[in-house]
Amino acid sequence: EFESERDTVKCKKCGLSATYSPKKELIGADGDFPFRFVADWYEYQEDFINRLDVNLYNEKPMYEEKVSVSEVIPSVKKIPLSKNTDISLYGNRVIMKTEKETLTLPFDETSTVTVLGKHKLNIYHGGKIYQIKGDKRFNALKYVHIYHRYKNICKGEENVKFLGL
Repeated sequence: EFESERDTVKCKKCGLSATYSPKKELIGADGDFPFRFVADWYEYQEDFINRLDVNLYNEKPMYEEKVSVSEVIPSVKKIPLSKNTDISLYGNRVIMKTEKETLTLPFDETSTVTVLGKHKLNIYHGGKIYQIKGDKRFNALKYVHIYHRYKNICKGEENVKFLGL
């Protein structure tokens, strides 16, 4: 579970850390870091996702976090739905729990999931567009990758490199 602060990344669990150098290299703080460049790290993450059996996460969420949610009406307006929503990412769906309701967005009924700017995610589901906005630690990309991994598996294309970006 890496978090970044300025030019440093650090794992919250094991303490592994690295600095992003002016030469665009990752330099391990306490010895070697497993990746020399960010592109190497990204490729590793893609390979990890492409080996992941997302069906193992249909009962228990992979991630849970707090976000705000709005409904987007294209070219018209954005309607705030909740500023304090619990969002859970499963291998086959996203669940959003607000103060008023629980909304389940199965990937089978979702047309796409996209990153939209800093800390924002759009989920296109059932003719509606839900915009999720997280705090500075929110990583929208994981939702896109898991959604596309699920869709690739459903199509029988388990080894496809494309994960949405």
